[in-house]
Amino acid sequence: MAYFLRIDHNGKALGIWEITTTEAVRIDVTNPRTGPGSYFRAETGEEIFEAIRRQATSWFAPNGENPFHCMDLGPGEHYPRMARPNDQHPYESPGFNPTTHLEQETVLQIRSQTTLLARRLSEIFQTIHPTARNMQAYGNDIRNLLILAAMEVEAQWKGILRANGKTGEKTSDYVALLPAMKLDQYRVTLPEFPWLTAVAPFRTWDAGAPSKSLEWYNAYNATKHDREVAFGEATLERAIAAVCANVVLLAAQYGIPYGLGQRSRLADDFYICETPRWEPSEVYIDPYSSVESWKSVPFPF
Repeated sequence: MAYFLRIDHNGKALGIWEITTTEAVRIDVTNPRTGPGSYFRAETGEEIFEAIRRQATSWFAPNGENPFHCMDLGPGEHYPRMARPNDQHPYESPGFNPTTHLEQETVLQIRSQTTLLARRLSEIFQTIHPTARNMQAYGNDIRNLLILAAMEVEAQWKGILRANGKTGEKTSDYVALLPAMKLDQYRVTLPEFPWLTAVAPFRTWDAGAPSKSLEWYNAYNATKHDREVAFGEATLERAIAAVCANVVLLAAQYGIPYGLGQRSRLADDFYICETPRWEPSEVYIDPYSSVESWKSVPFPF
């Protein structure tokens, strides 16, 4: 038995199906075995998808492409601290975290810390105007902000791994989160400063060089361990990227409205202009009637 999401020719989601070798039952409707187009049974010697194609030919693309996408998770299952769309709205990225209400204290702690980082950045902007010509400016306040922002990113990386039954102490561990959460596909703008280029804090993250491939994180390591030599590495541009990395992690864990908060300072100061595109197989399936509630399952790193 496996679960499938049907997507029509126009990309519209049209129901979750429980499919075995002999039967296909749509589980997101009531009484599916008696409703038209919600139950199929294979005849002797016939494969189930052949039976569906025989009875619902128009569901299949002219080239024969199967509209059913096998799901990674079952109904009500989700990965801890990882937001994704659900089966009804598979393209509404980054989606949501079904058990955010059980993690309100954690969410508040992260949001509060990120808000403080944003406030420090705003204070720096009062002295150094955020324009292209000033992006390479550096100083003690900028360095301190970069260090605090990068440390908070590390704390969130560790928390996400721990929630999924893994431990991590270095970036070679943390980079496993990149494909799991598609962090490289996020871009952030600062609406108050529309002339600034959108920031993609994880766009260059590479498992082959997990520390050095993140410019802002590499600068944090350098200036933290040797301020006198690497003081100039802690630039305004990199501090902005580190703060944006925290904003991205909030959204990637809990979704935008619940992560950043509705009508919050973070939601006003940062706009996530690009989010990941999830494959139909990767989204979360609502519990429906087959299970009682949402259940956390560890991500298979």
